[in-house]
Amino acid sequence: MPDLKSILYKQFDTEGIKVKAMFKMSLSFDIERNTSISKPSNTFIPINRFNISDGDYKQIIVEYINDTTSINIESVDNLDKYPSINGLPFLLKLNDLSEGDMAFYLAFGKIPGSITIREEHSIESLGNIEEINGDLGLISTSIKSLGKLRKVTGSFWIAQSTPSNLTDLGNLETVEKDLSLKGSPIRTLNKLRSVGGTLNLRKTDILSLGDLEFVGNHIYLPKTKKNVFDLSKLKISGKVKYFN
Repeated sequence: MPDLKSILYKQFDTEGIKVKAMFKMSLSFDIERNTSISKPSNTFIPINRFNISDGDYKQIIVEYINDTTSINIESVDNLDKYPSINGLPFLLKLNDLSEGDMAFYLAFGKIPGSITIREEHSIESLGNIEEINGDLGLISTSIKSLGKLRKVTGSFWIAQSTPSNLTDLGNLETVEKDLSLKGSPIRTLNKLRSVGGTLNLRKTDILSLGDLEFVGNHIYLPKTKKNVFDLSKLKISGKVKYFN
């Protein structure tokens, strides 16, 4: 029979580290300005459904992270402090759990949920992530590469209020729902073969559709690209639409 530690390691591998978030507000007083200053902070409490003390459960989480990555974190109370290490994703928060619950997942191999990566995460490459079982959103990131990512089972979208460095999709082959690259500096779709929903390339300077074979809904393209691409061998379930 596997011991409890092995059972927990397997659970963390498949579901991530589930936590409850405690939001705190600390107040301080600025004497010179005669104003009070509020500083929000988060503390994450691991959800312990096993017959062990909370202290032992937290220690197992610390050991799991160290045994898996050889990186030691001091506490599990601030898991949101470790989204990246050296420009690569490390502990990412999953978006789509039930209300009130969260989970943090070590960013290797297959991610079992949706993730959103933001500018403050300081991530330059998706590194060893190969599959995301959910949506992927990039918001004003410094990402230059999708790393080993091959598949997104949900939608993939980019929202940039600052210049992006991502000019191609690397090894990505499949997006099962919508793919929105509107306004991004994407130049080529590379190895992408299938988009299950709408492919939005509005306001891009796309130069190549790469290996694309199938789009399950519409394709949105800039008017400047009309008659530029040979779409005769591409199976499109919707329409091709051109926009300014």
